[in-house]
Amino acid sequence: MKGPNDLRRLIVWDLETSGLDADYGFMLCASWKAVKVETSIGCVCHGDFRVHTISIRDDEKRYARSRTDDRYVAKAISKVLMTADIHVTYNGKRFDWKYVQTRRFIHGWDLLPRIPHVDLLYTAKSVFRSRSKSLKHISTLDRTATVHKSPVDGPTWMEAVAGSARALRYVEKHCRADVLVLEHEYMRLRPAVWQHPRLNSNVGACRYCGSLKVQRRGYEVTALRNVKQRVKCQSCGSWDSLVGTRSKP
Repeated sequence: MKGPNDLRRLIVWDLETSGLDADYGFMLCASWKAVKVETSIGCVCHGDFRVHTISIRDDEKRYARSRTDDRYVAKAISKVLMTADIHVTYNGKRFDWKYVQTRRFIHGWDLLPRIPHVDLLYTAKSVFRSRSKSLKHISTLDRTATVHKSPVDGPTWMEAVAGSARALRYVEKHCRADVLVLEHEYMRLRPAVWQHPRLNSNVGACRYCGSLKVQRRGYEVTALRNVKQRVKCQSCGSWDSLVGTRSKP
């Protein structure tokens, strides 16, 4: 069991699938990466911060029998999600997470438990006034980005679904790039995530990064006339508020 000052494991992940509906499609591959979070009290160090990818073709015997049997991918990404304390996606609440749950249901497995989930699409919608809210467009607006999403045309996608090894390798490369883009944009958008799950249970620490370098910056009053202490993290720049003990007269 984690102590009050233990930083939690946070992963970013992405799926590539044959179609938008999990009851008429299957997973082609999944990529994930643990996020390294350094703070004044330590570092989320779980040993491996590389991008990992699992593909439907990795289980050669199963793939030879059926090009649509995604049990190997579904089991692998489920195992990864079960090790995460917080997971980050882009449009994952409407697509990736539901896709995994649906495929598990179809395979006759138990559904995954609720895991604290940060979906950056909702953050982008609440923060930006832009032509598009897609991850591709947001990353092009970000001048600090060093990696961008790679394009996948229709014929390549259809070839991957049909079983082309060359096309599948390209889709896997595309998925890995998506995870790197997602990680970068998460670090950029993190201060704007509403009610970000706490990285540790110390209520005096920054909820976003777990740092203890938090500076008080005035107060705010809620609709119920409760007074909250406004604070700013000196490590990641995030703003938050702590519940006070006073009420507005």
